[in-house]
Amino acid sequence: MRLLCFSYIPDSHGENEGNSPVKDDLKTTQELVEELASVKHRIAELEQAEKKHLTIIQNIRDGIYMLDSSGKFTFVNDVIVERSGFPAEWFLGRSYLDVVSTEDRERVESIFNASKDGRTRTYDLYLSYPTASGKLICVEVCAVPLLDGDKVIGRIGISRDVTERKQMEEVLRASETSFRRIFNQSPIGAAIVTPNNRFALVNEALCRMMGYTEKELTSFTFTDITHPDHLATDTEQVKRLVAGEIDEYATDKRYIRKDGAVIWGRLSVRAIRDATGRLLYSLPFVVDITERKQAEEALKETERRLYEIIEELKIAKESAEAATRAKTDFLANMSHEIRTPINAIIGLSNLFWNTDVSVKQRDYLNKIETSARSLLGVINDILDISKIEAGKLEMEYVDFRLHDIMNNITTMFSAKAIEKRIELMVSIAGDVPCELLGDPFRLEQVLVNLTGNAVKFTESGLIMVKAELIEKDAVRCRLRFSVMDSGIGMTGDEISRLFAAFSQADSSITRKFGGTGLGLAISRRLVEMMGGEIHVESEPDRGSTFTFTVEFGWQPEVWDDKKGKIAAQPAADFTGARLLLVEDNLINQEVAREILEGAGFVVDAVNNGLEAVEAVRSNDYDAVVMDVEMPVMSGYEATRLIRGDARSKDLPIIAMTAHALQEVREECLAVGMNDYVTKPIEKGWVFSVLSRWVKPRSLVRDSKTATD
Repeated sequence: MRLLCFSYIPDSHGENEGNSPVKDDLKTTQELVEELASVKHRIAELEQAEKKHLTIIQNIRDGIYMLDSSGKFTFVNDVIVERSGFPAEWFLGRSYLDVVSTEDRERVESIFNASKDGRTRTYDLYLSYPTASGKLICVEVCAVPLLDGDKVIGRIGISRDVTERKQMEEVLRASETSFRRIFNQSPIGAAIVTPNNRFALVNEALCRMMGYTEKELTSFTFTDITHPDHLATDTEQVKRLVAGEIDEYATDKRYIRKDGAVIWGRLSVRAIRDATGRLLYSLPFVVDITERKQAEEALKETERRLYEIIEELKIAKESAEAATRAKTDFLANMSHEIRTPINAIIGLSNLFWNTDVSVKQRDYLNKIETSARSLLGVINDILDISKIEAGKLEMEYVDFRLHDIMNNITTMFSAKAIEKRIELMVSIAGDVPCELLGDPFRLEQVLVNLTGNAVKFTESGLIMVKAELIEKDAVRCRLRFSVMDSGIGMTGDEISRLFAAFSQADSSITRKFGGTGLGLAISRRLVEMMGGEIHVESEPDRGSTFTFTVEFGWQPEVWDDKKGKIAAQPAADFTGARLLLVEDNLINQEVAREILEGAGFVVDAVNNGLEAVEAVRSNDYDAVVMDVEMPVMSGYEATRLIRGDARSKDLPIIAMTAHALQEVREECLAVGMNDYVTKPIEKGWVFSVLSRWVKPRSLVRDSKTATD
């Protein structure tokens, strides 16, 4: 600011002294000095204010800039310098268009030009510009024109970095787009529901499920489509959700579609709350389970009907069991009543043979005895089939020689074969073990039935009875027996009825050949009980071949030149081997202990499976011989518990069972037993089995000595 001072010098002809111009000039000068001091003070205040404002501008966290009327920078604060990476000098004199990104220039220039005439006093806009590093920054700009009257002489603006906010908006926008896409494409019905239970948004799946359009459905509340039976429960759950007592709930409920149909849906609702816990909205998801509910209803009806059938079958079973018991009792009584006179007839016939009888009387005696024994055979067959049906027929397990049975067959039927001029041949293959363990009586019964039929239905030709080996291991063997004849043969239809009780291939045969039709039915059941199966091949007038398989234990023959066969001895030295014997019958326990201790075993004996489990946990055994059926705990359950302990997973467990049925043997092996022996205990069988699983202590000692 420049100050001009003017001085006035009067001439010599001036006014009088009192009104001297000099005095007036001095007075004016004084005022000017005072005015000058005031101006300087004002300038200092303005400079101070300017510094203060500049400090504020430089320290504010938003960018401040000034443009002249042409749009060139005249000022930028430190925030803009720091944010852009360019120095302040780079901006000064540079046009705003040099700073704005290429994408935003046209839009920003249009707004800038619109404000040149002063009509646009302020403007707000978003723009982006590149920094010195090439990074693109997004800013929110608020600019105010500087006016001289109505003329725009410049602009002052504030820019705020909103890059992160814009990025978040983009993320939110993308998330919203993704949410809407997933929401609408979801196969599950979904909605957004307000706290007053009104639909705010629904997806396409829910619209299809309910039969409404989106516009129709969003005009409803959830209650409007709920079946009346579920309204009370549904309303209560919604109240609890709004009150904040629960955050979610799930239920199966019925809905009413637009067309009036009722459907079942599985509803799952989740509450969305703000920071204070106030319910903003809820998210229900609905899955159509109508078909499943219908299936469940059908299943319930099926179960109800099945229960009724089971009850009916239970009643029928009880009636059948009662009838079976009555039949068994009747047959037992009948057998007793019939056997008594038959035994008397046979006995008196034998006594009569010792008297002086004529040839004709001998013929009568032969026929009486034959008829009596035939009747006795019928009674035995009826009792056998009754026992089999009642599950009371038990198999023996004893040692026997196959040659003895085959010789019996020859002796029994040779006379009849000679009488009919039939050649009867009996053959045993060379590799078949002859010392067997099993039920010789039941094997002979099957062979007698089959051979007897062959003789009965063959008028001429040949009958061949053969025994062959199928397979054999150290303790068991499977044999095949066949009975071939050249008799009347059978058709396929006749064969299909052959093994049914009280049935024959042709009922007219009964009148010609006799018989009850029980022999083959009994034979089939006996073969199955011995672990085998039976079948027949036959052609009319060309004979038949019956073949069956059975499984037996076997042992090598031991002979003494003076005594013949001697008792079986252990195949190995078990001296010192420790064995646990589990047997509830004290007599059987005593017998087994004597046999095992005689072979050198150190035997501990317990009475049930529970004691066996405790003994195995407390002691170190080389093997366990386990009875199957015992009180307190069975051998099956005890074996499962023992095998459950990792320390006993390799402990040999040998089953002892009174049953020779295949399914019992398979069950023993299935629960973890290694092998089995059957009662009554046979030394050879026991020693043969144990030698497979117990390593003799003598060998262990020898091995240890060798390594030492």
